[in-house]
Formats: sequence, C-alpha cells, structure tokens
Amino acid sequence: MNTVYITMMAYGALATSLLAQTNIDRLFTDEGNWAKSAKAAAEEFSTFEWDTSTDKAVLKNTDIRLWNRDVDGFDMVSRTGFLRSLNVLVDNTKSKSEFSDTLEEWVAVFDANLKVEHTEDAFKSKDGAKSMTYRWKQDTYYVYLTGTAKGGAYNVSLEYRPKVVAYAPASVLAEKDRFDGIYERKFHTPDYSKSFKGRIVGFDQGKETISVQTKRSKMTVPLDKLSERDIAYYEEIKDLVLASKSLSVGLKETKAKAVRNGRASSVNTNFAINLANSSPQEMKDIEVKYVTYYRVDTLDGPPVLTSTRGSLDVSKLFGNYRQTAYTDAVAIVRESRPGVSGG
Repeated sequence: MNTVYITMMAYGALATSLLAQTNIDRLFTDEGNWAKSAKAAAEEFSTFEWDTSTDKAVLKNTDIRLWNRDVDGFDMVSRTGFLRSLNVLVDNTKSKSEFSDTLEEWVAVFDANLKVEHTEDAFKSKDGAKSMTYRWKQDTYYVYLTGTAKGGAYNVSLEYRPKVVAYAPASVLAEKDRFDGIYERKFHTPDYSKSFKGRIVGFDQGKETISVQTKRSKMTVPLDKLSERDIAYYEEIKDLVLASKSLSVGLKETKAKAVRNGRASSVNTNFAINLANSSPQEMKDIEVKYVTYYRVDTLDGPPVLTSTRGSLDVSKLFGNYRQTAYTDAVAIVRESRPGVSGG
C-alpha cells in the first residue's frame, strides 16, 4: 500500500511540474505572428500570462522552456504594428565556465537546426561590457545569440529579428536593393516620410548605429531612426561592411625568368594578391575580381593597350591572418630588329 501511495504522489508531482512549464517553441516557429503587434501576438497565446503595452509584451510565466531547454525570460517588441524582435534571456550567471558552456550549447543547437554556419562579431556595448554575437541568416528572419561579460557577471541572450518590409509604400518597394556590394541607395525614416541618399561605410553594433557616407559628409544614424526596409538591407550587407573595414589588399608584381627566341624575349608576369584580415572574425567566400592591363609593342605602330580579366575565390580567411593568391600569368613579349631598340 505504501509503495502504491508513494508512486502516485511521484506521478502527481511530475504532472504538476509539466503543467507548470511554459513552452514558447511555437512563438518561434509560427511566422504568421510577425505581421502583428506584440499585444496582438500575445492575445494568440491567451493561456500564458502577459504584461502588455502597445508595443511590448512580457511573459510573466515561470519555468519557461525553448527547444526543450530552460530559459529565464521572454518578451516581444513591435514597431508600427509589426513584431520586430522576440527576445529571450537565456541565462544570468557569475560563473565563467557556465557562461562558456551555455554559449557553446546554444550555438550547436542553432547550427544544427538552422542548417547554416554562423558568423561571429565581437564588440563593446554602450556601457562598456564586452560581447560576442553569433548570427544566423535565414530567408525571412535573423537569429542573434549574444554572450556579454561585465564586472564578473555573465549574460546570454537570444533575439529573433524578422525581415518586415512588405508594408512599405509601393514606390519604396520598387527601389530594388543589391547585396553583392556596397552601393549608394535611398534611406528612409520609419514612416517613409523623409529620405536621404548614401552608402553604408561602417556600423557600431554596441551603439546600434550605422555610418552613412553622403555626397557632402559622413553621418552617424541610429538604427531606430531608419525604416524596416533599411534595417533589413543593413543586416544583409553587414558582412560586406565588416570586410570593407577589416580586409586589406596588397599587390606585388612577379616575373618568371625571360625566355629568348631569336630577337623576341618572353616573360611570364603576374601579381601576388596579399589579403589581410585585421579583424578577429573569420571571413568566408571572398571573391577577388581583377583586371591586368599591359601594352603590346608593335614594330610598325604605337603600343596597343590590352587587358585580361580574372577572379580568385578564397573560401576562408581566418581572423588576424594573411593569405596570398596569384593572378593568371600574362606573357609579355619584347621583340627588336637590327638598329631598332625593343621595348
């Protein structure tokens, strides 16, 4: 009898514990909620307890779980009626080893579930805290996992940021963006009432600002002063901006030994391209396009300017690392005839 009683009590405790759990997985998988305000999205989960305002909903439940893992808090933030971020406080601790283990665990979770490799970005935030952010890009949203250390306290947080641009005016949506380079484009205020032209030349992740070069000057613009479309563009070219700031390119001409054939002398000439990554972050999928110009001398007329084009692919360039790649060689031929200097 005692055995049965004890077993039933254990089962009852287990059932109570399971009922007390608040599983927020569906908030992260149902993209239909992103077209709603934080308050409207919270109303879709009426079994949860919320503290809501117009643009923010904070989950009041305890024992919150995401992907079958305990987290310490959750809230949603909206802007102009659309969700802009889902925010999770994963863990607060004073243990550096626990902090490192938690980061490693969640990086592995997202690497496996999102099927893409992450990028990393180290920075110092507004209050001087040192942070490392791991980022994953998806077709319709971005994921950020950030570990922050300050004064012996460690924090791990998670943010989902959806791409929300569909409600922009038709005239703005017609301004097609390109993501294969950094170009001048038109930027808009959040309500699309004002605009200016420029190109992004830098960013400060800690201060949440971007640097925009216009024809007259360089401006520092807070991200919250830009439209959703501009923020989505910034997220797409962020890696290119980092590369433009941290990747340097050097050229050095190299020549093989000259080969003579009668009055002709041929020298295979190419360039060593030295790539240097001055940032601590690894750079991937670098394509270097080049054009080599050279003159072809003639015996009966002026030299002819000629060019050849090519490209080099560097799949990976580690942080604080240099690598050398070589262009295709061009045969430079010099020929002379008696009484005439060759060149």
